[in-house]
Amino acid sequence: MCNTHLQKILLSLKTKTYNIKFLDQILTQIITTGFTYSTPTWNCLIRAYSRSPPTPTKAILVYNYFIKTCSTRPDNYTYPCLLKACSRLFTDSNGKQVHTHVIKTGLDSDIFVQNALVHLYGTVGNSTDACFLFDRMPNRDVASWNSLMGIYNANNSFNEVMVLFKKLMCGCVKADRISLVIVLSASAQAQMEGLEYGRLVHGHVIKVGFGCFLEVNNALLNFYIKCKEIDEASKMFDEFVHEGDVVSYTILINAYVEMGMIDLARDVFDEIVDKDRVLWNLMLLLPEERLIAYKTLLSACIRSMGSGCRD
Repeated sequence: MCNTHLQKILLSLKTKTYNIKFLDQILTQIITTGFTYSTPTWNCLIRAYSRSPPTPTKAILVYNYFIKTCSTRPDNYTYPCLLKACSRLFTDSNGKQVHTHVIKTGLDSDIFVQNALVHLYGTVGNSTDACFLFDRMPNRDVASWNSLMGIYNANNSFNEVMVLFKKLMCGCVKADRISLVIVLSASAQAQMEGLEYGRLVHGHVIKVGFGCFLEVNNALLNFYIKCKEIDEASKMFDEFVHEGDVVSYTILINAYVEMGMIDLARDVFDEIVDKDRVLWNLMLLLPEERLIAYKTLLSACIRSMGSGCRD
């Protein structure tokens, strides 16, 4: 494989996911050809390994080979990819080593690297270090705030999420749709405690025009359902749902089944074109104790699919 062709393949790794065997073949070619590759080339390979199942461990091995054998040095694009791989291992041992390298290279002041470090420590359950790094950041972008809010949300820390969100809203950085999805998720988990805040977020969604984003609408739908505001959820669903939006349909059907409203669940189901996907989603979402209700809906749905119309 010639150097030029190999470079083209490496550039394609920016946007594609490959299996480990294919990536190993590319790595072998790089090692055996003896050519000197640029830092962006190594970044592409590290990124590809960090994205590819079943394990991102080889992204770390590639990085170690890179820094030990190459004259080119890592940059601020290298470490976010590498730290993402470390976060997928769900342990901070590798991440701490990479963090040490970040400091040695002087890239610890780069905002993209800082955000990746906050995300890493939060993902592996080390919220103390994540908060410490966040507090020391001289400049924060919306991704910085989202990372820490996401960490608190994953830990079911509703109050901490809301404290951060209020600070974000009072500052010069504007919340984006990811920020709102995180806050709505936290409000949904808090249920009645989060109802007032969730409604305020809904008002903000309307004000800034984020209602055009499906993930925001689905977060609102889930929020109202978790807070037992089924009428509001149904109203929202009727206003925004699009054909083929399996997530939206599944959220509402699951809510109706949980509450024993099998006829309403069946009504929503009958509107769906892609029924097979929804059925599989329901099977994954419904806990065992609701299996009887699920079977009732499933039987009705199967009859509908077989006859081509409602009974």
